Amino acid sequence: SLKRRAGHTLLQQDAKAGGGGGSKAAESKEGSREGQRRRFEVSENTLILAQEYLNWVMGDRSPGRGTWAGEKGGAILGHAIHIHDWLSFVLGPVESVFARLDTRVNPIEVEDCAALSLQMQNGALVTSSVTLGAAMDTSRLRFCFEHVTAESGSLPYRPAEGEWQFTARTPALQDQIDDIIASVPDADDGYAGLFSAIGDFLDNGKSDAVFLEDGRHSLEFVTAVYHSAATQMPVSLPIGPTHPLYQGWVAEGM
Repeated sequence: SLKRRAGHTLLQQDAKAGGGGGSKAAESKEGSREGQRRRFEVSENTLILAQEYLNWVMGDRSPGRGTWAGEKGGAILGHAIHIHDWLSFVLGPVESVFARLDTRVNPIEVEDCAALSLQMQNGALVTSSVTLGAAMDTSRLRFCFEHVTAESGSLPYRPAEGEWQFTARTPALQDQIDDIIASVPDADDGYAGLFSAIGDFLDNGKSDAVFLEDGRHSLEFVTAVYHSAATQMPVSLPIGPTHPLYQGWVAEGM
């Protein structure tokens, strides 16, 4: 493993360290015993103000912005990667993905729009939509469990933070759901959450700290998305050494 080869435990920065309602959403899937999850949906949007993004891409200080050579990818890699990490944090590994990507908004090489369909190893079905052409900056997660629907706020790039809504499918269970959510302590956001998780790991050996293997899973997911878009076929994960894009996906995008 990467840990054995390095001789140390390696941790990294990741959106999973975000606190607020996100920590309660992750906890609620166990506490309310909706873990059977006959049906599960995630609707995720990463929406960037078009003119601001255009200025960012085309500005004099950013000559490599929006190119395969400069950024190695577009909205999937640079904007939506962390919110997709949340899927595995809550549901476990991705089993397969089908992706449609396009450049429809900005004068760039890389994709600025995406529509993804995923199946998780636990059978959950996920949909994800991404665009860099909306009038407002928003990110959103919605989890539809058997007994409760959890929906984030719309803070751009930080859906784990802020207030979440937890709604019981059966009104009689709402008090039970509220008690479960209230029992989950608030977690730190951002870098404070990151270093808190690392501290918990060093002290107790268990935490929501993000390890190098998690980073590998993120890159495998991005690889699968780009390969699916190029071949117009579903792609299974994990990505192994025999996969045609194991050494990189840039040539596929270009």
